[in-house]
Amino acid sequence: EFLDLNNNHYYHKESLSPIIYIGFCSITGHDSERILQVVLEALEKTGYRAVLSSLAKDDDKLPKNALKIGNVSHDWLFPHVSAVCHHSGAGTTAAGLRAGKPTIIVPFFGDQFFWGNVIEKNGVGPRALPGQNLTTDNLVESFKYVHEPQVRAAAERIRDAILKENGCDEALRAFQTHLPLLRMQSYLESTYTACYQLEEFHLQISRRVAQVLVISGRIEPTQLHLHSTRY
Repeated sequence: EFLDLNNNHYYHKESLSPIIYIGFCSITGHDSERILQVVLEALEKTGYRAVLSSLAKDDDKLPKNALKIGNVSHDWLFPHVSAVCHHSGAGTTAAGLRAGKPTIIVPFFGDQFFWGNVIEKNGVGPRALPGQNLTTDNLVESFKYVHEPQVRAAAERIRDAILKENGCDEALRAFQTHLPLLRMQSYLESTYTACYQLEEFHLQISRRVAQVLVISGRIEPTQLHLHSTRY
């Protein structure tokens, strides 16, 4: 009988310390050497173990509680770790929440700070730790925080909610709900998209309807104004 790839039997022994995933795969331009040193010091102080993705170089000497890994599927790896720490790329964030893992966000730019706030607001992790201000002490506190029972419970609630939801159906529903259909349809032929506005008649019409009206002499081309679906 083959072993299920997500079987955790060999990964969660009470005698071993928790394993944290730490990865900053798509981030460039930061002081990676300093961040690696901060991470290793925090691991030493807490006694936790970690797998490091795209953080350590091949020639970096790592302690026994830190393992450098290459390109590994998050969906396979995350069920085997106790928490995740990353820059909050959309895919990594989603994978961590889908796996029910407490999350530490170390943002560098853009929407990463937004997702850090979302993680904190939902109790799934601590306040985000901006990469440029990352210190050993605040990372140690975050490592400890994500292993508290209430944080794990919050992460598992998020996981359960995600698993209950049909993402494709919900995305389609949200897309259709926010479509301004009445602003998109031509008044005189609703199967066509409205392209022009006849302001004096309060009509929005399609290109084909406009051609018919112009060719038949019903309106002048100068009466046509581009129509926008936005109010």
